Amino acid sequence: MFLYKRWALSAVLGVLCLTASGQERIMTLNSGKGGVEWKIKPVADVSPEPGIHTSGYNDHDWVKGVAPGTVFGAYVAAGLEQDPNYAVHIYKVDKAKYDRDFWYLATFPFARRKEGGTVYLCGVQNRNNIN
Repeated sequence: MFLYKRWALSAVLGVLCLTASGQERIMTLNSGKGGVEWKIKPVADVSPEPGIHTSGYNDHDWVKGVAPGTVFGAYVAAGLEQDPNYAVHIYKVDKAKYDRDFWYLATFPFARRKEGGTVYLCGVQNRNNIN
């Protein structure tokens, strides 16, 4: 009897998951294959222009971001800093360069979204501003 109830519950949950997945698309915020392409730049180096929130914004001089990860890790991956795991490179890092605010920029492709609909970004720290 227990196995029958367990199988029935699994079937119901499976149908509910299939129904829910047809209604909303889940996209990872991680960079890499199938993820979002993040770009980062120090806040002090970005001029306050209204176009930064549009998909046509020119981000050619931004550093490719790594998520999950750190700004320093992104600079290492881009070849702008030496590998901190080798020799004494970690002791040569200018801490002030990374101990400041950075913009994280990405464009999310949405196919068919209801006007005024809600988009949930799971895993984003609540202290951030999302525009």
